[in-house]
Amino acid sequence: MTKTSSSAATRPSENARELALQLAHAAEELKGEEVRVLEVADLLFIVDYFVIVTTQTPRQTRGLAEALNGIAKDRQRR
Repeated sequence: MTKTSSSAATRPSENARELALQLAHAAEELKGEEVRVLEVADLLFIVDYFVIVTTQTPRQTRGLAEALNGIAKDRQRR
């Protein structure tokens, strides 16, 4: 996994960073490839991070997306 961060004055929340890293690790465990976490807080006001993952098939993409959405929803409920 590669982390890319910005150096602008805008600081994303620690919770957002932790979630992005948790999702990236889960994506790797679920056989996602070329996992990247991009900090975009200084570019976009609506989101702090993008987690980008490559998959081999549409079925793998759907399964990975469902699993990562589940992780994010579970975390949000805490």
